[in-house]
Amino acid sequence: MICRVVCVVPPPPSQFVITTKCVYYNPRECPPATCNKTVEECGKSVEGKRWHCYALWTNKTGSIVMLMSGCWIDVKNCYNQIMCISNDMSRTDESFCCCDGDLCNAKVYDSPVRSSPLTETPTPGVYPGKFLN
Repeated sequence: MICRVVCVVPPPPSQFVITTKCVYYNPRECPPATCNKTVEECGKSVEGKRWHCYALWTNKTGSIVMLMSGCWIDVKNCYNQIMCISNDMSRTDESFCCCDGDLCNAKVYDSPVRSSPLTETPTPGVYPGKFLN
C-alpha cells in the first residue's frame, strides 16, 4: 500500500464503528465572533442506518474557516471512514469530509490535492488546519 498523506485501514465490513456524538458548529445560531464548538448528540439509532460526523470548511488563505459540522445520518460514502479527510471539491473553495466514530470530525484533513499550506489563526470560527480539538 502506498500512502501519500495518511494511511487508514478500515475495519472489516462485518464490523463498523458506531457514532453517537460529533463536534458541532453552526455560525447561523450565534454571531461568528462568539460561536464555539460544542458536542452534538446524534439521534436515536434507526434500524439499517448509521450516524456519521461531518465537517464543511473553506481554505482560501491557507487557514481553515469552518462553515458547519455535526451529525449526519446514513451516507454510504461515509461508511468506514475513521478519519475526516476531505474529498476533492476543486470546483469550489469548500472542502467536505465525513467519518464514523465519536468526535471523528474533531480533526479535519485537507485532501493531498490541495497545495496551499495550512496556517494557524486565533479568529473565532477560523480553525488551524488539521484540528478541531
